[in-house]
Amino acid sequence: MKNTNRRYKKIHIDNTNGHAREIIIQIASALDFKIHEDEKGISAYGGSCIRISDHCTYMQTWVDSNTYNAPYKIDIVIEDSPTQAITQVENGYNFTIVEFIYKSSEMTPEKARMIAYDIREALKTSIYANNVRGEKRILHSTDSSQTNESANNNVIKLNEKDLLQMVVETLKSILRG
Repeated sequence: MKNTNRRYKKIHIDNTNGHAREIIIQIASALDFKIHEDEKGISAYGGSCIRISDHCTYMQTWVDSNTYNAPYKIDIVIEDSPTQAITQVENGYNFTIVEFIYKSSEMTPEKARMIAYDIREALKTSIYANNVRGEKRILHSTDSSQTNESANNNVIKLNEKDLLQMVVETLKSILRG
């Protein structure tokens, strides 16, 4: 049986400085999350179900780490500038992640603390309260082979003459319109 009486240390966040990386490190340290840093940015993981990062998720990472099948998957993103989630995964993996996006420029120590408390509660209840009101996105994995097939089906080959003709016809219709 799982021990639900785990003692957490008090969450103390000093000054967020408006930089996502520092905010992630402070929250991760307060929650004893494992921190991972690479060329994409910084991420921290709690159990197999919660990720906090300075960039949107790459869903293939959930497949690679075998956490795609966790009972719930919550991704908390605090970013300096907007990033895009990558939903493409290998064949045969069908799962959903709930992602919450926050702007680091709007972050205060109180908001960062509230996010940390919401994460702590989600670890116990599997429900993330989103009390700071980040943008909620539901991400569905997409099959990378299907995406590549559909992209290949939309390729049109034109020679320079055909392209010029299309441009001329488009300009004529705009000018007539």
